[in-house]
Amino acid sequence: MSNKPILLILALTALSAHGDITASFANIGPVDSGTFRTAANPLGNDTITLTYTIDGTGAVSLDASTTNTNTTFVNLVNQFDRTGGTAGTSSNSGFFNTTFSLKIVPVREESETPRLSITTLNGGGLGMEGQDSNRVDGRNLGGYETLLVELTAPVGMSLRFKSWSGVGGAGADMRFSDGTNTQDFANVAASGSSAFDLVNSPLALADGGTLSFGETPTSSNGTGLGGLTFEILGSPPVATDTVVSFANSGTGIGPTPPFIGAGGATTTITLGFSINGSGVVSLDASTTSANSTFSATVAEWDNPNVGSVVNPALFGQSFTLTGSQTGGAALTITELGGGGIGSQGENSNRIDGLNYGTGDTNSTPETLTWTLSAPPGLTLALKSWSYVEGGGGDIRVSNGTIDSDFPNLSGATGARTLAEIPLANSQALTFREIPGIGATTGAGIAGFTFSISAPSVPPGSVTFDNGAGNSLWTTATNWNPNVLPVSPNNALIDGYNVVVNSAVASGPSNLEIANGSLTMTTSGALTMKSMTIGRNLEKVVRWVMNGSAISFGQAGSSASDEFAVGSAATIETKPDSGGCEPLELGPA
Repeated sequence: MSNKPILLILALTALSAHGDITASFANIGPVDSGTFRTAANPLGNDTITLTYTIDGTGAVSLDASTTNTNTTFVNLVNQFDRTGGTAGTSSNSGFFNTTFSLKIVPVREESETPRLSITTLNGGGLGMEGQDSNRVDGRNLGGYETLLVELTAPVGMSLRFKSWSGVGGAGADMRFSDGTNTQDFANVAASGSSAFDLVNSPLALADGGTLSFGETPTSSNGTGLGGLTFEILGSPPVATDTVVSFANSGTGIGPTPPFIGAGGATTTITLGFSINGSGVVSLDASTTSANSTFSATVAEWDNPNVGSVVNPALFGQSFTLTGSQTGGAALTITELGGGGIGSQGENSNRIDGLNYGTGDTNSTPETLTWTLSAPPGLTLALKSWSYVEGGGGDIRVSNGTIDSDFPNLSGATGARTLAEIPLANSQALTFREIPGIGATTGAGIAGFTFSISAPSVPPGSVTFDNGAGNSLWTTATNWNPNVLPVSPNNALIDGYNVVVNSAVASGPSNLEIANGSLTMTTSGALTMKSMTIGRNLEKVVRWVMNGSAISFGQAGSSASDEFAVGSAATIETKPDSGGCEPLELGPA
C-alpha cells in the first residue's frame, strides 16, 4: 500500500483546529473491480447520510449509512464512520448532546437515475458514475454531475465549511455553492486539501440548506470529493414568555364613559394562539360580540409574535384561551391606563363588585375566566399579570387549586409576578376580588404572561405526535423526535389513535399507551420487551387487533418485562373475512 492514503488523511486532519469536524471519505476498499464501486442500483438515486452526534463534552462521532443495499458499497460507506468522538470536536456548548446530519444526493443532467460511486484513488473519495466514475464531472459529455450536501440540524445551528480535499482529478476546475455564495477552485491537484475563503464569500448552511459540488462552467474535467471540514456556529434559540396585552387605541371608546361593553352577559373573547415551524407564537383575538367597536378593539390585540418556544414537539401546535365573565352585565374593555378588561357592574372599568353598596347589599362579585383548550400534554405556566385602575384595589388570581392574592395594589397601573400557576387543557384561570378582605375596589385586567410546555417524556422515550398526519406507526415524522422508536428506546402514545398496518422491523423496548389507541390491521406486526396500557383510570385506552394476519410478539426475558393491562384498557379482537381471529382470550 502506498503512502498517499495516509498523506491525504493527515492533510485533512492538519487543517482541523479545535472546534472543527471532518467528513472524510477515505477508504481502503475493496471494490469489485478497478478503482471504484458504484451504487449498483438500476433505479439509481441512492444517497449517503452522515449522522453526527455531539456528546456532553463536545466530542463528535459520525455514523455513515446509505440507502443502497449492495454489500460492497455498504461496507465502503461504513468505513466513513468515526466512533468514540473521533470525527472532531465542537466548542459550541449550546449544541452539546445533540445530533445533525448531512445527506449526500447525486444529481445528473438528463438522467433520472444518477448513481453515486466510491473511489479508492488517492486514499478514497466520492464520485458519480458517468464520464469518469472516480470523479464528479460529465460537463464534456452533456451530463453535468453534481453532489448535493443537505443539512438537517437543530434550530439555531449552522455549519461553516473551512476546507475540502479532492482525489483523482489533476487539472480539474471545481465549484462549491451554498445558494448564496460561490467559491471556484482552478487547476486542482490530483490529491490534496484546499481552504475555503471564510471572509469574502463564506460557505455556510442552516437547517434545510444545501451545499453543491460540481465542475465550473469552463471545466474540462472534474475530481472526486475526498472530504470536508466544517465548524458549528450559531446558538440554540431561547424560549421567551408569551405576552398577552389588552392595550388599545381607545378608538370609538369614551371619553364618557371610558369603556365599551360587549352587549351581553354570555359574550366571550377568544385568544387563538398558533406556533409556527420555527417556534414563534402568534395571537389572533376574536369575540362573539355583535358590537362593531368592541370587535374592532379586540382585533387590535392580534400580534404575529407574542413569544416563542424551542421544543420541536410544540411546533405546529395551536391552543385557545376563551374569556368570559360572571357577576356583571357583560365583558367590558376600558381605555383607561392604556387599556384593560373589566365587567359591567360596580365600576365597569374593573373586575370588582364584591363589596358593592351599603352593607354590601348590592354585591355582585365579578369574575373574569380564561378557559384553556389545548392538545394533550400542552400546558401553560402563568408568570405574571398586569392591571389598570387598580390603586388600592385587590385581585385573586387562581387556577382553582392555587390561589395568588394581591391585596392593596399600589398605583393605578402595574404588574405583579405569579408563581408559575399551571394550566392544562379544560382548566381555567380566574381573576376576582379577594373574598373576606373588606371594602375594596378590584382592578381592570391589562394582560398576563405565560410559558408553554410540552408533555414531559421519560429519558429514552420516543413520543407519538402524528406530525405527518397519517396516524401510522411506521412514519418517522409521526414521532418526536422524528425517528421510529427502536429498542433500547421506549415508545409513548398519549392522546393519539395509532395504526400499525405493516411489519415494524424493530420495535421499542417498552410501549406505554397512556391515552388513545393502537390498532393493528392488515399485515401489521410488532414486537417489544414489555407493554403497559390503560393504568390511568381517567383516560380511555383501546388496543384493537383486526384480522388473523397481524402479529404481536413479546421479546422480554425477565420478570420485569411484563405485559400489563390496566383497568382503563379495552382489548378488541376482530375476525377477518374467513372468521379467524388474531387472539382468543379465555382460560388456559
